Amino acid sequence: MQASYNKFESIKYISIGKKEGELQQENFLKKFSIFIFVRINCFCNKF
Repeated sequence: MQASYNKFESIKYISIGKKEGELQQENFLKKFSIFIFVRINCFCNKF
């Protein structure tokens, strides 16, 4: 019983970790694309 419970717990934590990682990746991509967009806007406004 204890062994299977521990296995379930570890699987749960792994899936939570994956979701957290995906969210962080998504946030990073959003910030990165906003950064690029702002840089391009500044570059275009100079001309």
